[in-house]
Amino acid sequence: MNIVETSELKSSFVQSRLVSDADSLQKYVDEQTGLVNDVKAINDWDKSNGNVLLAVSVDGRVIYPTSLTASSADDANTIYTLDENDDETEDQEEYDDFYRTELTLSDGEKANIYIYADYDHVFFILLNNSAIAIAVVGFFVLFVLGIHRRISYIRELEADVVAMGSGDLDQAVTVVGDDELGSLAHEMDEMRVSFAEQMATEQRATQANRDLVTTMSHDLRTPLTSLLLYVQILKDGRFSGEQQMQGYLDKIYDRSMQIKSLSDSLFRHFLVGDNVKEEQEHEEGPLGTVMEDLLSGFVASLEAAGFTADVAGTLNGEGFPVDVEKLSRVIDNLLSNALKYADAATPIQITAVKGDTQCMITISNAIARTPRSSESTGIGIGNIKRLMGELGGMFSYQESNSTYTTRLKFPRRA
Repeated sequence: MNIVETSELKSSFVQSRLVSDADSLQKYVDEQTGLVNDVKAINDWDKSNGNVLLAVSVDGRVIYPTSLTASSADDANTIYTLDENDDETEDQEEYDDFYRTELTLSDGEKANIYIYADYDHVFFILLNNSAIAIAVVGFFVLFVLGIHRRISYIRELEADVVAMGSGDLDQAVTVVGDDELGSLAHEMDEMRVSFAEQMATEQRATQANRDLVTTMSHDLRTPLTSLLLYVQILKDGRFSGEQQMQGYLDKIYDRSMQIKSLSDSLFRHFLVGDNVKEEQEHEEGPLGTVMEDLLSGFVASLEAAGFTADVAGTLNGEGFPVDVEKLSRVIDNLLSNALKYADAATPIQITAVKGDTQCMITISNAIARTPRSSESTGIGIGNIKRLMGELGGMFSYQESNSTYTTRLKFPRRA
């Protein structure tokens, strides 16, 4: 016998219920003033309280249970008798739910009543329900506390992001835990460090470019000054003979080539690649694996919203590559439609079929009599058709009075 079964709480509960039954019987007998036969009143009360076993005796003579149609008192007394001198303490220790007290009959005579009921079972049911209720309340309390901590942490991350946006890259991002938010915060901090390093690199490059421009400006001014000087000499005619003039022209040419060389070096230094944009890369994966992951999330979302889903078939092993991001958007649109218009009382049927020429996903749901959203723009269907076309597949749907069915078809590639 375990601790719960022997607890004072259980004993008190059973005793109080038995006392309540005895009081109820006494009250019922007192109210039946129009009956001359107390046995009839006792029988009526017993029938209305079928969860108890009841015996009533007067001076050791059992008056209930007995045949209400007995022709004589002798017949009524033949069922059994109770010895009023029996030691009842031993019985009550053996049967926890056995209770004995007195009943005052309509004529004022005292009768002994014996009541037995399986209230320990009722106690355990109530105890179990109470435990479940406590567990549920505890879960929600922990859930709310967890959400509160998450929200507080998200606000901290928001403040860190605002600081980063304002240019403060010295403030580290708060990293707490190793869950998704912690991982995100860690990545944000890595990004902050990367930005800080990039900005430092850019500042160093800017300073280096400034130094380079200053240096090259000085280098350019030197031959340019000489060049202007020789040009001015020739312009003023300050030379003697053709040979001296040719010498000045040679110097002008040399300085011009020097300036050209410096300008070419400066141009090469500041020339930044071409402007050709790289095409955006998209992650691809095998249809079977990607669809299995997406449908798993689809079903989990439905169940979280109070729906049920039956999944049949598989696409495992299918090598048809698909764009993960686009297929995910298709499934998200289907999930949105199901949450808005499906009947939560009927399981949503999801079937995957892999044929020789194509793979097909069928999703069928009962239509709710009262949609959760009256807004229907048709944009979701249009998006699914467009995305399926981009994926190289086909989309179709069929709607009856009570059922809505969608099909995604993916032709097998060679």
